[in-house]
Amino acid sequence: MNYIELLQAELRPAFGCTEPIALAYAAAKSVAVLGECPTSMTARCSANIIKNVKNVTIPNSGGRKGLACAAISGVIPCLEQQITYNTAISAEGMANNYGSNIGQLLLLDESNPSVELLCKARAAAGSDARMSGCLLPVVICSGSGNQGLTVSMPIITAAEQLGKSQEELYRALAFGNLLTLYIKSGIGKLSAYCGVVSAGVAGVAAVAFLKGDSQQIIEDTVSNGLANTSGIVCDGMKQTDVVILNEMLKH
Repeated sequence: MNYIELLQAELRPAFGCTEPIALAYAAAKSVAVLGECPTSMTARCSANIIKNVKNVTIPNSGGRKGLACAAISGVIPCLEQQITYNTAISAEGMANNYGSNIGQLLLLDESNPSVELLCKARAAAGSDARMSGCLLPVVICSGSGNQGLTVSMPIITAAEQLGKSQEELYRALAFGNLLTLYIKSGIGKLSAYCGVVSAGVAGVAAVAFLKGDSQQIIEDTVSNGLANTSGIVCDGMKQTDVVILNEMLKH
């Protein structure tokens, strides 16, 4: 299994819709059949498909329209969906009353919060909302929504605050998610150990990657993070998991 297949298998939301998505789905199936992303695509569509796709906005495309965008969105959709869905539930957690409101509390009386504090707050807000019954979907990583939020929101937030390009954001997200999956591969998706540890360490390492830090710094970030936080026993999923999430991102 290559990296693209691994990401597409692991970073899955719960639902999707309409004619543009039918074309995107066909494109996504082509990746599954080929075993890799195609370098070019030709779509043979009925007049009705062309008519209905031509002028509608493609979901999660930044307002783009048309056949080409619909097809391309089906080839590598997972990272953009992770950005869209996880950012949305984080914003919901910030705006409303969920769980312990850790995200809101972290930013209380902070007129100019640091990038580090924003990363922790936005990840915590998303987890609070999710663990308190919010109906918004989350793009998971290693079978876990909290891990998906923990690895993605620091990267997304840092990219916004540091003015990074979309390509740089995608690369950092791919790195962070793959690192989470690699760390978790030794203990499995469900184990006696807290999975947020892996995602937190990977998220912070991916932020270092996003900033352009050296390989040595990234490796040291992983080593220091695991040395401080690995081995925490999971006593079951619950609303207080957000406290552990916040602790992971401190390191």
